[in-house]
Amino acid sequence: MQSSTSAQCGRGACISFEPGPTTIAKPPTTWIPSPNFGTRDSSPVVDSVVIHTTEVDLAGPLNIFQTASSQVSAHFVIAPNGTIYEMVEPSKRAWHATYYNSRSIGIEMVGFAGFRSTWNERNLSSLENLLAWILQAYPQIPLIHPVGDAYDFPSNQLNVAGIVAHAQVQPWNRSDPGQYFPWNQTLDAVGKQLAVPEPRSLALCGMLTFFVRSPLARRRT
Repeated sequence: MQSSTSAQCGRGACISFEPGPTTIAKPPTTWIPSPNFGTRDSSPVVDSVVIHTTEVDLAGPLNIFQTASSQVSAHFVIAPNGTIYEMVEPSKRAWHATYYNSRSIGIEMVGFAGFRSTWNERNLSSLENLLAWILQAYPQIPLIHPVGDAYDFPSNQLNVAGIVAHAQVQPWNRSDPGQYFPWNQTLDAVGKQLAVPEPRSLALCGMLTFFVRSPLARRRT
């Protein structure tokens, strides 16, 4: 539990707050282990969460992430009904976002970046609860959705802490979680659990360019 005033900063913005006193319990998860993971180095620290959409139904990621030859995984998969599947322990390095793997926790939302219907009360509530627990467990992850994408950084590699879209990490071939994902609603709900006053997305409408997402199995580790 944090006990001193913290500052959660993004590119050009900083939110100061007094962390809340409540210990947030880990939401219930169903453990389905993936063989696809590595160890985390001591540096960089875990300072980000990457939000994905699967672009296939639930069986897709559960099967692919359990197949060693696929060489892909994520820490968590959240089904449309809100069930959370844990496939890699957060202390381990899952293979979900190429050069961001070492510093991030990957969450796959079952659904499609291009469909507004992907998002519902049950899967968003589970995501919010999971994010609140993750951010309390990893206090170096700021409660912000930073602006920009990899094209804004040297060597086309995103370098920001916070809760980021897969599209920000790999804008050349990923669009997820897509234009319909409710960033402000999600951050606000997480902030209420963490007693953070009015966290807000820093990404402006139109700042991110969305591209057609490749299938899950085309990711690189």
